[in-house]
Amino acid sequence: MNDVLRAGFTNDMKKFKKMVSQNHNFTPLGSKVHSFQCKVQSDEDLDGPPTKKTNWDTKAYEIFVADAVSVPGFAEYVKRMESFILFYIDAATFLECEEDEKWKFFTMQVDVLFF
Repeated sequence: MNDVLRAGFTNDMKKFKKMVSQNHNFTPLGSKVHSFQCKVQSDEDLDGPPTKKTNWDTKAYEIFVADAVSVPGFAEYVKRMESFILFYIDAATFLECEEDEKWKFFTMQVDVLFF
């Protein structure tokens, strides 16, 4: 894991929770291009499929677009996130996007943080 994760990560759960709690007011970099709401099963009803008695919550989502050239700090953000592509995309490699405005990144913010 040390070969693919960027500097600044931790494998200590207490330290991780502290780092996340300090950043829980994070807003994605870039410009908001869309927002929407939808109903999802409430946390207490996640143990099975929905029924007539299922409780529902409304969650808000926001979508942002950015590129690593014109948005300050976004290149560093991409470098921290790109380790995840190795786990989800077969034969993925890191991106060379710091000098190419053609790369557009879409990030989504959800109004809830799960732990």
